[in-house]
Amino acid sequence: GGGTNLPLSLAHSLPSLMKRKEKRKVQVILTDGSISASHSWWDGVKELRLRKGYECYGFGVHNFIREVYFDGKVDDIHNGNMIQKVSREVGNILIHKP
Repeated sequence: GGGTNLPLSLAHSLPSLMKRKEKRKVQVILTDGSISASHSWWDGVKELRLRKGYECYGFGVHNFIREVYFDGKVDDIHNGNMIQKVSREVGNILIHKP
């Protein structure tokens, strides 16, 4: 019903992620909604991506994601391809060496 505020959801989870001792911080977003460019939170994410080893990957369920927000993205995931696409791409993310 369009009820999830994605930037707010990510902002709430990010402090816990950034406190972890691992050098590489990876956040994976699985969303069926559009992502608003108007939220100032994205500017903070861009700064984290440049300075702190934070990575954010987006998976669009029946949707397309704008590249500018993520280090990587997969569009138009649906029932017929979800398991294959998500498992393959998450595997690629985990072995990726930035």
